[in-house]
Amino acid sequence: MVVILSEHPDISHERLAQAVGVHPRTVMKWRKRWSVEGFSLLDQPRSGRPPVFSP
Repeated sequence: MVVILSEHPDISHERLAQAVGVHPRTVMKWRKRWSVEGFSLLDQPRSGRPPVFSP
């Protein structure tokens, strides 16, 4: 639902942030990232050693 609402031009950053429970700046980051990179559930590559999980 957040993704659908985030694409709606009439819903402000503040209103969406309040509905989700985050700061409006976070919503601005999401919208900017989604407009540039598209929506994805995958993490971006990170620097450093990957985590190791022992069985």
